[in-house]
Amino acid sequence: MTNAPVPPAASDSASDPRQSLLNSRLLDLYGNEPELAQFPRLTAELLRELTISDFAVYGEVDHATWQNRGMCTDDSQEVRDALNRYATTPRGHPFFEALPQYYQGRVLFAAECMSPAELAANPIIQQVYGPIGVKHVLGFNFPCDTKVIAFGAMRRSNAPFKEEDRAIATLLRQHFETLYTHASQRAARNMGLRQRLMLVYPELTSRQLDVAVWLAIGKSNPVIAQLLNVTQAGVKFHLRSIFNHIGAEDRTTAALILSQAAPGFVPSEGANPKTPGFLAAPASDASGFSPVEDVPAPAPARSTVRG
Repeated sequence: MTNAPVPPAASDSASDPRQSLLNSRLLDLYGNEPELAQFPRLTAELLRELTISDFAVYGEVDHATWQNRGMCTDDSQEVRDALNRYATTPRGHPFFEALPQYYQGRVLFAAECMSPAELAANPIIQQVYGPIGVKHVLGFNFPCDTKVIAFGAMRRSNAPFKEEDRAIATLLRQHFETLYTHASQRAARNMGLRQRLMLVYPELTSRQLDVAVWLAIGKSNPVIAQLLNVTQAGVKFHLRSIFNHIGAEDRTTAALILSQAAPGFVPSEGANPKTPGFLAAPASDASGFSPVEDVPAPAPARSTVRG
């Protein structure tokens, strides 16, 4: 089975005792305005609790490079080892690839996307979830710029996920996307200019980023050359590359584009967004982003330096 199933209409969850708990937890989340570093843990724990699962996972997936970052509510070494295998294991099915075009905004169960034989033969089941006793998987995701924010809930018991669980998870998905958008916007406003440019234009080299920051601040070519201890010809060379990357034809346009650059996707922690691997726990409770504009420090004077 390769096409995503069309789930039945969500059942009325008004009689589900989890509904009042859901409302209370969501009010707390909106009221506390969690930062991006807190978002993975808080949302994954809420998903685990409300779907009555053994553990839940949060992931940031880059489908262009197939690199993943994330965390799990179960910090045991067994689960850490299993989830670290996820990054290098063939997915075997679109359900495990977290493809938004497959999920189409829905909450899906692995058991409805694959036959029992397909599930048993799936590499993710065999190498990741099977060894830690997972029998049932629920998943959903939402796109964010070029990345995908993905969630999964796992049960080790024989009790399959039901429509009541889907209804709860569907509401969570909607609110998680809103909360993530708000947290990402706050982080983008607070981070330094160089960090924003690194996320918006990851193809720029370190020296090009230095030049771009000073250009966005309004420094002239001679001043940039002096600050970076390079020749003016070197500055012009880097500017031409920057113009090509950002689609600008002159300094004024480039400075405007760079100064207003805002990333559509901000990693949940202050790590390099290209970092591969599966992080089993958040690095810290801090966002990792400095509210101070992180302009490059002037280079020390040297006798001969080439741009």
